[in-house]
Amino acid sequence: QATVKKPLLFTEAGWCSQEGTSIEPWNYYYKQEATPAGLEEQFNCYLAFMETWKYSEEPGKRLTPEQLGGVLWWEWNDTPGGKNDYNYTPRGKPAEKALRDWFAAARKMWPATSPAR
Repeated sequence: QATVKKPLLFTEAGWCSQEGTSIEPWNYYYKQEATPAGLEEQFNCYLAFMETWKYSEEPGKRLTPEQLGGVLWWEWNDTPGGKNDYNYTPRGKPAEKALRDWFAAARKMWPATSPAR
């Protein structure tokens, strides 16, 4: 990022709400069962990502909007999600609140940012 002077764009980030998703996030067939532990593991994966890539106004501490161009979250779809869903969607699960809180914090720090050039 420092060499090319362009922001980072994560083209896919997401975890299913199954136990073991932090071990094999690509493996949708790992458990295929909705459990409270799976929901918590998904939530923790989102939190770990967001803590690592959170914005900060302090130079050198964390990324700024100019450095992190965006994240495409896998997978937000039209299914209701919820505690009985072991799919990737964070919808209706604890991970959704983590996402909402992360975006709300970013909006407070930078209410309007210009698009990457």
